[in-house]
Order: sequence, then structure tokens, then C-alpha cells
Amino acid sequence: MTRTSVLSSTQVFVPFVIAFAFGCSSTPATPNDSGATTDVTDASVPTDNPAPTDGGAGLRFVTPFNAMMGQLPEGVAFRDGMVYVGFAPTGQILRVDPATGMSTMFGQVPIPPSVNPAMPNGYALGLAFDTMGNLYVAAPSFGAAFQAGVYRIAPAGGTATRFATDAMMRFPNAIEFDAMGNLYVSDSGTGAIFRISPDGMTVRPWVTHMLLQGFDRADGSMPPCGPGAGFPI
Repeated sequence: MTRTSVLSSTQVFVPFVIAFAFGCSSTPATPNDSGATTDVTDASVPTDNPAPTDGGAGLRFVTPFNAMMGQLPEGVAFRDGMVYVGFAPTGQILRVDPATGMSTMFGQVPIPPSVNPAMPNGYALGLAFDTMGNLYVAAPSFGAAFQAGVYRIAPAGGTATRFATDAMMRFPNAIEFDAMGNLYVSDSGTGAIFRISPDGMTVRPWVTHMLLQGFDRADGSMPPCGPGAGFPI
């Protein structure tokens, strides 16, 4: 069983790091013969929190995730001292208390279950809070069963509802608000950054460029390791 984890750091500019056991690797993570958990952070981040060599406070283990159950962390956001982590293939959003490591389910992006776990109907990716405490989730689609777009979860949590979408959106990825409440969404499939008005009614490409595109190459070939490898976020 492969374990993913949240690690914390007291350095201001990098408050949290997510160790993500998902994607391209020359040595795929596999269960060991004894059935014990394999921590993907073991090789690079010891869990006994030794003194770092750069003078900072180092990393601290906070809580484990179970990758075999689809708990593959992708987006992360912070509010009121809590860490919110999205699991890409399941659409679940978890709230984690970094002081205790305790986690509770906060919300769910309504991605329909897939008959083939290797081919999900969508992902839950970038997370961002607005000033009112609503959590927004960028969610790409891989078929007609789910519509790509930005989904919103109320401050109290629960099931997300679609906030905004556009016919051009293919792979909404990272999201960020500006001071006026406009939401910016990078789209690794379209090669665009969309700007969404505060009410979600106006969705327009803000900038487009081939270098922002992470899907198929111009000649029709795929990036190394298949679709999505090296996506700009």
C-alpha cells in the first residue's frame, strides 16, 4: 500500500508541501511483500525531523493518505489555520488540522464514479478560497459524464456546485483570485488562462499561448509519460 502525506514547514514562503505519489516514474510505487506501508517521503524527507542544513526549521510529518483508495493529493488551500487538500481522482476535499494531524471530510466535487479506475471521469485540481469563505475547485473532465469547469463549495462544506465553465475549457488546473474578486484559471488543455467575473457569469480567455498548453503537441504526439506530463499550472 503506497502512502502519500502532507508535510509542513515553518518557513513563511513555503508553509506546506504535499508529497504526491502519482504521475510518471521510472520506478512505480508498489506494495512491498509484507504488506507494510511504503512512505513516499522516506527517501528524501526523514520523518524524525532532523535539523536542516539551510538554517530553517525543516519539514514535519502531519498526516498520511492512502493512495490505494484514491487519496492522491493535488490542490491545497489554507483558511483559518486549517489546510484543505483535494484528492484528484475522487473529488474529495479534506480539512486537516496541522497542529494535530486530524482530518475531516469538508466537501465533494460530484465526479461520477468510473467503471475503470484508471480512467476517471474527472479530477479535482486547484483550490482557492474567496473572501466569503467559499472554496473553489478547478475540475477537468475526461468524458461526457462530467462537465469541466470551476466548482464551488459553501463555507460550511458539502457537495460542490458548478460555478462557471466555458465551451473552450478542457483542463482547468490552477486557480487564483485578484483583489477585485475575479478568478483566474489556467487551462493546460486549451493553453489559456481564463478570467471569470465574481458572479461567474462572464468567462473569457485572458491570455492564450502555445507554451501554456500541456496536452497534445502540435505534431499530435504526447508529452513524455503520456497526457498531462509536465502540465503548466
